[in-house]
Amino acid sequence: MSVLYLAIPQNTLPAVNRFQLRKARIPLLKLTQNLSILSCAEGLSPDTVSGLTFNSITMKTQTINPQSAKATASKNKDQKSEKVDVYQLITDAIIARLEAGVIPWKCSWSKSSTIPANYLTKRAYNGINAFLLASFGYEHPFFLTFNQAKELGGMVRKRAKSIPVIFYKLLEKTAPNAKEEEKIPLLQYYRVFHISDIEGIDFKLPGRIVNPDIDLVKECEAIISTMPNAPSIVFEGSQPCYIPGLDTVRMVGIEKFTSTDEYYQTLFHELVHATAHKSRLNRDLTGGFGSNSYSIEELIAEMGASYLSALTGIETDTLLDNALLDNAAGYIQGWLKALKNDRKMLISAASKAQKATEYIAGPYMEKESYRQHT
Repeated sequence: MSVLYLAIPQNTLPAVNRFQLRKARIPLLKLTQNLSILSCAEGLSPDTVSGLTFNSITMKTQTINPQSAKATASKNKDQKSEKVDVYQLITDAIIARLEAGVIPWKCSWSKSSTIPANYLTKRAYNGINAFLLASFGYEHPFFLTFNQAKELGGMVRKRAKSIPVIFYKLLEKTAPNAKEEEKIPLLQYYRVFHISDIEGIDFKLPGRIVNPDIDLVKECEAIISTMPNAPSIVFEGSQPCYIPGLDTVRMVGIEKFTSTDEYYQTLFHELVHATAHKSRLNRDLTGGFGSNSYSIEELIAEMGASYLSALTGIETDTLLDNALLDNAAGYIQGWLKALKNDRKMLISAASKAQKATEYIAGPYMEKESYRQHT
């Protein structure tokens, strides 16, 4: 049975600075080949782990309202002994944003022209961390931990709210009679504060970067044309979709969309679905409409289209998806139900969305013409 994965127009997807995203992602891919590098202070991001058996720390759930600076400082001291279900922690954080009327994977990053990053290390956050931090809408999306702020001579404001950030820590375990130690990634977290909540530091912030020489249509086409082992793309029918049985993306003509940007965001959405094919990343596409696996795949496609739009610099905050706006309450309620039923959905989907983006756009990001813009 073929399953049609229908497109959700990506009119409000994040747009971020292309070269910031490139510099954030490509080096992380290389970390999987050198585990000795992974002991860095901020840990190993979920999407950079490959070829390892994943375990999570199964712990007692903690309520996830943003914590104050004082509570965070106290928690940092006791973190080793505190038991927290990290999957639930992050899911609750995203649920809180949804209940506030914010859809994290549809937040625009174009105001700052960069994705959220650590101010001290300059390392961009990725996976679900990037979406969660971006959902707060800061013009300058830079963050520090409590200790990093102290290291720079600053102090977190009283009653400032922290935001959880996840990472994987490699635990070495030797099984009985085993010749080699097994490395098990354990999901953990720490908390960060936005720089606006930190006093005593003269932050040097970059201005908005705009490159008028970038042809967005040309960049979008470059991503599509260089995708390895690409599916067939046909222009027929009235509804964009990916047909797994035929390994074909079905699109409608660009004239049917309200804008060129909307057309490419929708095509990116379907190309992310296409990476699920067994000849590519081999994700499960057997779930029917309304099933848990179908919901996960849709979330992967939405997040992946967001990343791809970011690569081209599409300014999604100027677009309005009227169909989504008219049914925003129903859309949010649908995701709230799905997330409450599967606490691992968000972290898994965000990780797979980045892998799909890297599969589609990897060759494009290595081209000389692309590097000249970075």
